[in-house]
Amino acid sequence: MIGLDQSLNCLVKLSDGWGLPDEMLSSRAWRLRGGHPSLRQWIDRLFFWDKDHCKECYFIEIERRQLPREYSERFNVS
Repeated sequence: MIGLDQSLNCLVKLSDGWGLPDEMLSSRAWRLRGGHPSLRQWIDRLFFWDKDHCKECYFIEIERRQLPREYSERFNVS
């Protein structure tokens, strides 16, 4: 699912250009929330069962928690 999300992010062009291949669209929506508030709101409504979905995805990206376990163990990411 993360791969699909990251692929979708690459296909969406916003004020910052095309999405980065290793960033989830939800995380990007939180990062750009000032310039694109409706994108974040739309995604958060889509994931209605997950309060603050975009914000949580942003911190997952910052903490690199989306990495496979092998990468996390090798580079001591927790």
